[in-house]
Amino acid sequence: MNFEQATAAGFFEQATPLFDSRKMLLSPEKYIFFALATPARDGHQFIAELYARGLRRFVVALSRLAELSQNFPQALFLAAENPLQTLQQWAATHRQKFTPKAVIGITGSNGKTIVKEWLYQLIEPLAPLVKSPQSYNSQIGVPVSVLALAQNHQYAIFEAGISKVGEMDKLAQIIAPNVGLFTNIGAAHSENFSSKAEKAREKAKLFTHCPIIFYNGNNPILAEIIRQSCPNSQHIAIYISRENDGKNHDADNKISGEDKVRVNIISNNSKTIININWQKINETFILPFNDVASVENAVQAIVVALYLGAPAANLNNKLSALRNVAMRLEQKQGTNNCQIIDDTYTNDLQAMFVALDFMRRQARYSRRTVIFSAYPYASEDDFLLFLQSLRQSGVQRLICVGDSSNFSTTFFNFSDSLAKDNHIQLIQSTDTNGILGAIQSRELVFERETILVKGSRAAQFERVVLALQQQKHDTELLVNLSAIAYNFQYYRRLLRPNTKTMAMVKAFAYGSGSSEVAQLLAAQGVDYLGVAYPNEGIALRQDGIRQPILVMNVSPDAYALILDYDLEPVIYSWKTLRDFNLFLLAEKRRARIHLEVDTGMRRLGFDTKADADALFDFLAAAPYLEVASIFSHLATAEAEQHDDFTRQQIGKFSDFTAAYSLRLGQQPLRHLLNSAGVSRWRAEAEFDMVRLGICLHGIGAKNLMPVAAWQTVISQIRELLPSETVGYGRAGKSKISTRIATIAIGYADGFRRAAGNGRAKVWINGNLCPTIGNVCMDMAFIDLGDTPAQEGDRVVIFGAQNPIENLAAALDTIPYELLTNVGMRVPRIFYEE
Repeated sequence: MNFEQATAAGFFEQATPLFDSRKMLLSPEKYIFFALATPARDGHQFIAELYARGLRRFVVALSRLAELSQNFPQALFLAAENPLQTLQQWAATHRQKFTPKAVIGITGSNGKTIVKEWLYQLIEPLAPLVKSPQSYNSQIGVPVSVLALAQNHQYAIFEAGISKVGEMDKLAQIIAPNVGLFTNIGAAHSENFSSKAEKAREKAKLFTHCPIIFYNGNNPILAEIIRQSCPNSQHIAIYISRENDGKNHDADNKISGEDKVRVNIISNNSKTIININWQKINETFILPFNDVASVENAVQAIVVALYLGAPAANLNNKLSALRNVAMRLEQKQGTNNCQIIDDTYTNDLQAMFVALDFMRRQARYSRRTVIFSAYPYASEDDFLLFLQSLRQSGVQRLICVGDSSNFSTTFFNFSDSLAKDNHIQLIQSTDTNGILGAIQSRELVFERETILVKGSRAAQFERVVLALQQQKHDTELLVNLSAIAYNFQYYRRLLRPNTKTMAMVKAFAYGSGSSEVAQLLAAQGVDYLGVAYPNEGIALRQDGIRQPILVMNVSPDAYALILDYDLEPVIYSWKTLRDFNLFLLAEKRRARIHLEVDTGMRRLGFDTKADADALFDFLAAAPYLEVASIFSHLATAEAEQHDDFTRQQIGKFSDFTAAYSLRLGQQPLRHLLNSAGVSRWRAEAEFDMVRLGICLHGIGAKNLMPVAAWQTVISQIRELLPSETVGYGRAGKSKISTRIATIAIGYADGFRRAAGNGRAKVWINGNLCPTIGNVCMDMAFIDLGDTPAQEGDRVVIFGAQNPIENLAAALDTIPYELLTNVGMRVPRIFYEE
């Protein structure tokens, strides 16, 4: 049947789209699986598994219909030339059924997600509303977001992002906004556009039929593009200026019919005071941050909120709760060996389902608790779905915060019986103080469990997180799991469909956290994980990782553990081969091993010529050894001047593996390429598998997302006169009077002593400030100069504002060393966007 026939037959009624076969299915009969084909995966291969789990509705490629109909006779198939287009058509049809007061469409190069989240927080009390979860702004994410639109929603906020020409036409039809916000235009995601202007024109297509458009008036490209692309819309330009900056914004970018919002920054120390003058509005607001990007994002959210009717008098209270960094689903280390998933920035049920799925994928412990605050617009059907999802996520305890007026009237009676049926303990507290008191008195005890804390900013659940969290270090390493997933899939798309991937998570996953990164990559479909030592592999097994794990260094005292935990050792020398074989013969147990051969690195491995014949004979006579793979290392894959040497290595490896297969009649996996090798040598040496390491962390190639941000805070600020010095050895001196900041990081945290005395620079409130004096064990000193800053302000050692490559160059090292040197006492905060 085609789309029209399927719609008439009720194929799409009360349905939820599904793309990932690993996702928990609350009620299989409510899902429609879209078999999307990508360079990495063909969705059709998961239909059998989903059919066995009770799913019956599928959208498939027309070319596969006959085969699937025969194999799965009870399934309903909608065949299409392109299943993704069917999803988009469904969402566009769904959108046409509803006429909310406002459907806000947001696009731009940067800030879309944070502006959307902040706008949501500012207008949440106005009426029921829906928004894009997380950063769902793609060709798949937008239709999924719009399909959540329901009859009771009076406001909707959807973000749209594009990566190439032509994509926005489809998203515009799906969202059909009547209020538009164009945040900015910059260099992000520009690889498929000929110019910044072309990218702006493509993004502006979202607003072709939009009655009113807000945009960044300080960007002249936007003004011109919007004038050309949306001549029939009302244009509202938001101009941000500093007090007495001497500019006449009435004369800037003068456009016929343009309405100007004038935003004047009065002060920007640790907080920013702004005045907004627009039409009859003349209001002053206080923002809890002062960096340029956050101020711009907050101003845009405030202006749109004012337009939608949010009372100006109430906005300052809400603004004080805004976060200056867009954190999502943060994982933190709790007391009593607990894992905390902090999702305290929003409380809609759609985001709850995302958080529960994240909990299911990333939970370390089988015991699981959810603490959540009331969501006043949920129906009993919503809560039924919520409690079903709790069961699917393995939750044993549900703690509800809020009185009966915050929930549907029969929620607690309804929930209590359903919770008992599903063996979920239900606890109620009227407010956050009650929960905090119960934790302090140990009436509520948490130990070796995963705790999801999910609620609105008004509930102040950050206090609950603080009570459950280990003593906080002012220095922390933020790890963006969404960026790791993006980087993995970026490389996956470069490879042939059948090429396997091994992710190296040795050395605490390059300092980022082995278990959390491994859990994420397992969900992304990685084939193998690689670690350096058995204890790393054992820890992953204990955390529930089931992927095959290669162990690079194994000593005889760990052989039994290797077998007990189903790990696969690397064998690189005659001694390790003979010792391990003797152990297996004595135990009469089989093991999968990985042969390392030396093709030119001269580090470890069998010689491809001198050892070949004897090695083949030995393996042919070893009944308990199974060679899972043969691999080698390229010494200079990234260096063009050594390409002839690299080709020699490839040749040696090819010859050795061919000889192995001919002699033993086996074809183990072959892998030679690392991150740099995939970028330059996959046409000649992709073989059967590749090893991905540092590239997963956004380092070493273009078009990758940065993953780690290392940050601390200013502990104290003081004046330094030319006659004074700072720090040990009196090394810190200045020729002029200046302000210095003591920051809460030192060489015990991994901030190397060599970074002192001006060699390194850190980011503070939009400025790069050099170190001054020697780095101490727990502290360092920064020359602030004229940078506006106060004690407690954030300091970025490396991150999006201050790339790790810059710090590596200043210290004459490589990013690998900096990442792996971040001290273990520095807490890792994992989050998804």
